[in-house]
Amino acid sequence: HDTIKAIMNFKQDGKIAYSTMFHPTGKKMAYGKYIGEDKDSVWTYFDEKSILISRESYVKGKKDGVEYVYFPDGVVSEERRYKMRLMDGAFKLYYDKNLVKSEGIYVKGQLDGKNAFYYPNGVTAAVGYYKNGYKTGPWIYRDKTGKVKEKELYKAGGKLATPKETEEFFNKNKTTDEKPKATETS
Repeated sequence: HDTIKAIMNFKQDGKIAYSTMFHPTGKKMAYGKYIGEDKDSVWTYFDEKSILISRESYVKGKKDGVEYVYFPDGVVSEERRYKMRLMDGAFKLYYDKNLVKSEGIYVKGQLDGKNAFYYPNGVTAAVGYYKNGYKTGPWIYRDKTGKVKEKELYKAGGKLATPKETEEFFNKNKTTDEKPKATETS
């Protein structure tokens, strides 16, 4: 038997269409609006069990606005911002609703600014900066206990500094070990 792949509800002489797409199982897969051929406004996506997977915002066919990806329990797992198809602005990836896995900033599709990655215990695993998509300046890597295990120094264009330059930089700019955050036990 045939299954319905999509239902389109047309408005304004067919210029606007509200579309619901279905998995082969018949469960809803996606819902959103088209203006002409282009996705527009918020689009929502579901898995085969009808569980919300993600929400994306479009303007004239280009991702624009905040995109959310969800864990099966409905908690946000990823949050990104777009401007006219390019990632632009802060992003965060989560372990769960209270615990950030990584965060940083995109500018016009390139990583730019501070980026950090965390262990599930809240300790910063790695932290550093990007400029135009390249690592720049000091990058610090820690083990799960917060003890510094590696230090790198990047020059313009993502070029790794020499061990001597790196040592001189970090001798001037002391880095400290980080105490694990006290985690609440439920």
